[in-house]
Amino acid sequence: MISKIRGEIEQAELTMDVMLLRDIKRHFTDDVALMPGHRVVRGPDAIIKYHERLYEQFDAFDIRFIIESIHVLGGLAIEKGRTEGTVYPKNRPERKNSGTYLCVYELDENDRWKMVRFSW
Repeated sequence: MISKIRGEIEQAELTMDVMLLRDIKRHFTDDVALMPGHRVVRGPDAIIKYHERLYEQFDAFDIRFIIESIHVLGGLAIEKGRTEGTVYPKNRPERKNSGTYLCVYELDENDRWKMVRFSW
């Protein structure tokens, strides 16, 4: 299930589709936090707004998420991976983009995995 969630997020990034991202927020806890390295973005709606502003700055994203490991520890799961690809900023040259990420999920009361933290 976690790899399915990651695939949906990757698809939203590749298409820069805010509506798809809004649908994906069903996989977020109410207190989800996105930690992109420069500031913490808290809550599903704030994450959507963050991406809307981000998408305005780019013509396209071609970023792939490569899952390296998923460890399940009771009601928590930790996904570790890397990203590879190219970003296409508006009015600037394209640039290669790569990095690592860490994502934490927890099981909700219906035994569905929900994203709690995502850091890169």
